[in-house]
Amino acid sequence: MRYEEQYTRALRPYGSIASTWHSQFGAGYDVRLGLAGSLFGSDHFSLTWGQTKAGLQTGDLTRELTFNYRLHY
Repeated sequence: MRYEEQYTRALRPYGSIASTWHSQFGAGYDVRLGLAGSLFGSDHFSLTWGQTKAGLQTGDLTRELTFNYRLHY
């Protein structure tokens, strides 16, 4: 996702939705939502929440919360 990795001065939301397929477990999905921007000028942060389900026949969910901060000098 563009704003998750690339520098942006403004605070920008981003997201992605994908369907997945596994030969044994069937259909699944992947959802990611986030917010990225600059806090102090030449820096970059991103906060991302994601949820993945491998297949409809499994009861397992994977949730992820990620915070990245980079200071460009």
